[in-house]
Amino acid sequence: IVLISGSHRLGVREPGADIDTVCVAPAFCTRDDFFTTLKEALLREPDVEELNAVETAAVPVMELEFRNISIDLLFARLADNIVSPDVKILDDKILRNLDAATEKSLNGPRVTDMIRELVPDSKWDTFLIVLRLARKWAKARGLYGNKFGYLGGVNFNILVAFTIHCYPKGSPSLVLFKFFTIFSTWDWSIPIQLTHPRQNAPGEYRDVWTKEAKPHECMPIITPAYPAMNSSFNVSLHSRQVM
Repeated sequence: IVLISGSHRLGVREPGADIDTVCVAPAFCTRDDFFTTLKEALLREPDVEELNAVETAAVPVMELEFRNISIDLLFARLADNIVSPDVKILDDKILRNLDAATEKSLNGPRVTDMIRELVPDSKWDTFLIVLRLARKWAKARGLYGNKFGYLGGVNFNILVAFTIHCYPKGSPSLVLFKFFTIFSTWDWSIPIQLTHPRQNAPGEYRDVWTKEAKPHECMPIITPAYPAMNSSFNVSLHSRQVM
C-alpha cells in the first residue's frame, strides 16, 4: 500500500510542492526489489519523468515526476508477510523488528496522523489557516527548508499545533499573532513537545530523543510519535538567529 504524509495529507500542499509518500511492503519484498524491480517498472512508464533514486541516504528515496507532479517515494518493509489495506499506522506494534530506515520512513505518516489526532476537530480550520500563513511567511523570506538549516513542513505543523494547544479558544488571527510572539522569544533550552515522549519499554532499544543525549541541538522541535525525534536537527545557531 501507499501512505501519504506531510502537507498533502493535511490539505495544505501548494502547487509545485512535493507529495511525500511511503510504499509499505510485506516482509518478502526487499529494499533491493524497490530500487531495482519497481524502479525499472517506473522507468518504463511514459508518465514518469526525472526519476532519481537516492539509495545511500539515511532515508532512501526515489524522487520522480508523475504527470508533472513531484513525488518523493520512500520504502517501508514490515515484519509481516501481509500488509492490510487498513493497517493501523499509529499502533506502536507496527515498529517491531524493523530496520532503522523503515522506522524513519514510517515516521512521516505516523507524525502526520498523530498531529491530526492532537488538534481538536473544532480547531482544525484554524490550524490549516495559520499553517498556510506561517509557511507563506517563511517561503516569502527565503527561510523555508530543512536542507537550508531552516524549518520545513513537519516543523511548522508541530509549532502551529503547539500554539493552538496554548490558545485553544483563539481565532486564526490571534493564533497567528501568538505563533510569532511565542517563538520569537522562546527559551530554546526547552524543547517544543506536543506530547511527553514515550521512552523505550524493556527490550526496546530505539533512539528516542532526550535533551541529555542531544545537548548540541539548538532548536528542538520534537515529533509526537514514538520514537520521538528532533525534527529540526538541521537548524544551527546562525539559522535560528536569522529566523
